[in-house]
Amino acid sequence: MLHFAPHNLLDDPPFTHVSLVSCRNCLIYLETVVQQRILACFANALGRQGYLWLGPSESCGSLSSVFRTVHAKWQIYRKVRAVKSLFDTECNITQRVYSPEQELAYTKGYLRTTIAELESTRKQLQSSNEALVAAREELQLTKEELQSVYEELHMVTVESQKKIRAFSQLNHDIDNPGCPHEGKHEGITEPGPIEG
Repeated sequence: MLHFAPHNLLDDPPFTHVSLVSCRNCLIYLETVVQQRILACFANALGRQGYLWLGPSESCGSLSSVFRTVHAKWQIYRKVRAVKSLFDTECNITQRVYSPEQELAYTKGYLRTTIAELESTRKQLQSSNEALVAAREELQLTKEELQSVYEELHMVTVESQKKIRAFSQLNHDIDNPGCPHEGKHEGITEPGPIEG
């Protein structure tokens, strides 16, 4: 069975009848007296022939008589005797029990923190949504402007093509003055007779 709970190595009582305690690369940052106190708590927490797994730079220290080395390289130890006499009374599980009020206060604090985080996330998402809506509206305006420019360019292109055809026909008429042509050129009026 897995049990998840906040646990302070220095102040909280250990769990009992544990088969394995893994505490790697934590004790090396504590003073020797504190290390021995925590190791005593671990020893009391372990069930009969329970295992203790420490970090490569850690050892059982003065509690080496309580543990037998199983694997020296990996710092794995097995509990070989009880430690009632070595166990600090502050860590005694029978003397220290969480009250329902303490658990309720912790749960309330946790829920308050979670609600605050969710509210902050909601505000961030709302702000992002507003920014996306504004960007969408701006893109829509840009699209309409581009459509208007495209239509103007299309009209200019059509007019330019008409003028190019008219000038091409005029150029042809100038190069071939005797060649008859049908009708009038679009966009160009034929010159009238010269008087005088």
